[in-house]
Amino acid sequence: MKVLRSELGADRPKLGETLTFQGATYRITRVTDHPQFPMIVLVVEPED
Repeated sequence: MKVLRSELGADRPKLGETLTFQGATYRITRVTDHPQFPMIVLVVEPED
């Protein structure tokens, strides 16, 4: 998943956190956050 850095504000996603998208729950397994890139990339896996 890609998220605009400006949409998150000061709250940055962390490894192991869960998020819900379209009724399904996912766990964050990797976060890529490069200051010069406007997007934060989240790698997620379905929550069991």
